[in-house]
Amino acid sequence: MDFKNPFGLPDKITAIVKRGKSGKYLIDLPDLGTFTECERKEDVEDYVRDLLFCYYDVPKKVRSGIMFTRVTHSPLTDVTKADRFNYSLFLSSKIARQYLS
Repeated sequence: MDFKNPFGLPDKITAIVKRGKSGKYLIDLPDLGTFTECERKEDVEDYVRDLLFCYYDVPKKVRSGIMFTRVTHSPLTDVTKADRFNYSLFLSSKIARQYLS
């Protein structure tokens, strides 16, 4: 079965994370030409996900069934240089069934 991706979400995405002079974490999605920032490194994953959902206009009612999981094995440490992290798209079985052809 082929997966129909009605939102146009990418299968994979790269995020570049850097800690700015203000202490905030700067998150750049260069493939999309968009960025965001957050206060704590523990929030980076959520901000990547939210940025993607906003960019692709994913309805809030289906967001809980869609995940972008970091596949880069390096940990988010106190980032001082630009670190590159790769994410892959995963769908819950409920969401996948809804959009399978």
